[in-house]
Amino acid sequence: MQNSLKRKLADDALAFCLGVNQARTPNIAMIAAAAGFDAIYVDLEHNPTSLETASMLCVAAIGAAITPVVRIDSQDGHLAARVLDGGAQGLMVPHINSAAEAEAIVTACRFPPIGHRSVGGAGPALGYRPMPKAR
Repeated sequence: MQNSLKRKLADDALAFCLGVNQARTPNIAMIAAAAGFDAIYVDLEHNPTSLETASMLCVAAIGAAITPVVRIDSQDGHLAARVLDGGAQGLMVPHINSAAEAEAIVTACRFPPIGHRSVGGAGPALGYRPMPKAR
């Protein structure tokens, strides 16, 4: 899937991201896209948004051609993988205080042979298309 935020950041271009804290309906992604935002940022650390709602917002953002980014509430690799499986195209991970902590979360988020994330099937982040298997 296209990740326009990642492309803009790689090009050192200005990118705009709408923080989503209390919005719970998918129309927020369409509103953000119509207002010219490149991404939405769903915060799971500082409010009671559920994984289910975060996934719904991520799917809506992908459909609106903007990048869904999710801030998780811990360095839990399983939570990070679930958020990515739910459609997030980027993660914010709080309280990283060392290179080892950063490496651990990255490894949990990457598929083998680079990381340890398991394949859960074709989901929204892949446009419901099968992921090619490593050779």
